[in-house]
Amino acid sequence: MLTLYELKLVTESLPGRQKEASLQAQTSAQGSSLVARMRLSIGIIAGLAFFVVGLSALALYEVGKEREELIEINLSTLLELDRIHALLPRVVSALLLRQELAGSAAPLGESDIPLPDLNITLAEIRHHAERLAEIEMSEAGAEFAGDLEVVIAGAEDLAALDKELDLTRGRLRQLFDPVAQELETAERLIVEMREEADIRLKSSDTILPDDVRRYVLLENALRELYATQVAFDNLSQTTSQEDVARESALLRIHVRDIVYILARLSPSEQRQSLVQAVQRLRALVFETAVLSELAEQANLLDRATVNRNELLLNLEEFQNSLTQIAESQAELVFRRGEELSNKTRFFYGLLITLALGVLLATGLASYQVLEKGVARRIRALEKNLDQLKAGTKARLALHGPTDELTRINEALNELRRQTLARDRMEADLRSAMEQATETAQAKTQFLSTMSHEVRTPLNAIIGLFELLETSAIPERQQLRATNGKQAGEKLLGLLNNVLDASRIDTDALHISHARFDASDLRDDIETALEGRAARSGSTVTGKMIWPADIPKHLFGDLYRIRQVIYNLVDNAFRFTPNGTVTVEISFEPTPDATLRVAVRDEGIGIPADQIARIFEPFTQVEDGMRRKVGGSGLGLSISRSLVNLMGGSLSVTSEEGRGTEFVFTVPNALYSDEKPRENQLA
Repeated sequence: MLTLYELKLVTESLPGRQKEASLQAQTSAQGSSLVARMRLSIGIIAGLAFFVVGLSALALYEVGKEREELIEINLSTLLELDRIHALLPRVVSALLLRQELAGSAAPLGESDIPLPDLNITLAEIRHHAERLAEIEMSEAGAEFAGDLEVVIAGAEDLAALDKELDLTRGRLRQLFDPVAQELETAERLIVEMREEADIRLKSSDTILPDDVRRYVLLENALRELYATQVAFDNLSQTTSQEDVARESALLRIHVRDIVYILARLSPSEQRQSLVQAVQRLRALVFETAVLSELAEQANLLDRATVNRNELLLNLEEFQNSLTQIAESQAELVFRRGEELSNKTRFFYGLLITLALGVLLATGLASYQVLEKGVARRIRALEKNLDQLKAGTKARLALHGPTDELTRINEALNELRRQTLARDRMEADLRSAMEQATETAQAKTQFLSTMSHEVRTPLNAIIGLFELLETSAIPERQQLRATNGKQAGEKLLGLLNNVLDASRIDTDALHISHARFDASDLRDDIETALEGRAARSGSTVTGKMIWPADIPKHLFGDLYRIRQVIYNLVDNAFRFTPNGTVTVEISFEPTPDATLRVAVRDEGIGIPADQIARIFEPFTQVEDGMRRKVGGSGLGLSISRSLVNLMGGSLSVTSEEGRGTEFVFTVPNALYSDEKPRENQLA
């Protein structure tokens, strides 16, 4: 069944459009009623639809805007919380590193390990906390700010203790450095005295008791000195008050032992510098300032440890506040999201309700307009269409107001009339086609019969002219006989071309495949070149290129290959006033074993816009020179058809004024007993 749109297209395409246009002009005032009612209904429906869509779009826009604001607040809050979370490990790491370094005797400021700046990190946390306070937050914000201030205050107290601890350790270093120097001096002197005693023992023939006693005393003094150095090192690394008392007592005991051992040496065995160094060492060890500074350092370390632990606890509480903020923010987002979802569902429900109302109004309007004014008449049109498909010739009138449906019905009637006319025309065309086919077959049969009938007496005439040419007659008569023979040969060639063209048109020409000697083809080409050059005079010469790698035996239709070469050579000589016509044979031992023949001339060439039409039957390039050479215009057409039948191709390249080259190929030209030899390829 045709749709209304297709029927309208048919109406616009009918030749009887003028009649329909006049009908439309006459009834435009009456026929506009259906269109006006439909336009009014569509306008009302479109207005309602636009109103509903606009209202819904506005409501959904407001909901979407609130949702975007909520998402932006949530993302900003989570971003700031994430940044603060990223900074907290740096604070903890700084505290732990300071605690580790506080256990050593060196001041924190002189450590080789770079200490993270705790104040800078806390300042960054405070900055992000202020950014977080600017965002709409939950009730956990106040607790979060209080925990942050506690953490910052604890960090400031810890920094003050670290600074005071550095000052104390600096004073201890000033007290410990002279002790270390005196220990080094005493060690050096005792070692020198022991080495002297050792030399005396080894160099003396008799070992004296005083020498042994002196060596033993110096060895004991050196051992006590080493113990003193160990006690001194332990004291300098001490961080608790109990260890300070123990290590200082050990240090004093070892120093007293050194003094006692050196006192047992005789005055002559003692060195004044060693005695002075030991006395200075004893005075420094028994200095009360050392003990007080060590006690102060231990006290500061204890306070710093307590503060650091409190700061870590405050950090944990601060992190808990961050977690509470994140949870409250998630709860806030959930509540707001539920509110927005409820709004969205409400507006969607409103939209669906309005859409249903619009659909109901559309249905009522469509019923009023279409059912009463259109549907009944469309059913009448459908009946008319069914009759049209069934081939009923009777016309069907459409009752009612004159409008578009009336014009469509008139178009159907016009279509019925034109369909009947077209059927009659197609019948006439089929009859004419059958008659033309019979005429073409009769013409082809006539041409074939007449060609055979004409060739028989023509061959006899050519034979008689050859007898006259070789007879003992005057030279003038011989010239006439020669001209008559050449004219007969031209006529015979024309008849052969006409016969071949007729066979090609009727698919009656067949290609034979047989083995032939390549030398026969070479001799035929040489004969054709010599004979055609002789008829052209001395201005045009013929040349053949026959490479040595041509197989001895070839496979194909020698007669048709020779015919194509003759046509191309004859064509080249026709359009070459001066120069050389070259025939080049080549063999490509590819899987296809292709024989390639190229015919080149140095003639007038072919214009580029004429090359595409030279292979059409009875077609020649039009100019004065080409009209002089004559010809039927069948040679190139027959040649291409023959090459195509042999499975090859014929192509041409030409440059006007420089010459033309025709190239055709014959595939599968190698006889099966012959195999191409690769060493023969040039």
